[in-house]
Amino acid sequence: MYDVSVADRAKSIAHLLPSPCVHRVLAVLAPVAEKTSGGIIRPELHKQAEDAASVLACVVKVGPDCFRNPDDFPSGTESPPCKVGDWISFRSYSGTRIKIRDLEFRVLNDDMIETVVPKPEEFMRA
Repeated sequence: MYDVSVADRAKSIAHLLPSPCVHRVLAVLAPVAEKTSGGIIRPELHKQAEDAASVLACVVKVGPDCFRNPDDFPSGTESPPCKVGDWISFRSYSGTRIKIRDLEFRVLNDDMIETVVPKPEEFMRA
């Protein structure tokens, strides 16, 4: 399970966040829970590996040209696949990893986003 309260924490440091350029998306990663659903505490090394392979994040900023490439997004900007505040999934290890304070962010190309996740609190990495 992931900790989805991270989106609110990212809002509190909004003034520190970089602005994504061109067709990039800035998303805050939902950290992996400290314990398993059975109550077992995850070893730090395992948690770090799973955090690096994380696939769930909340969109906090989008670049000015996001979702405008007609080859990738034929419906254009009238119906962008996601917006600020949406939870998304993407492939493991995608994008550029940056850390601000205790939060990890990914800078992703707009076409790296694979799904919009309606209930991120129910999401688990398989």
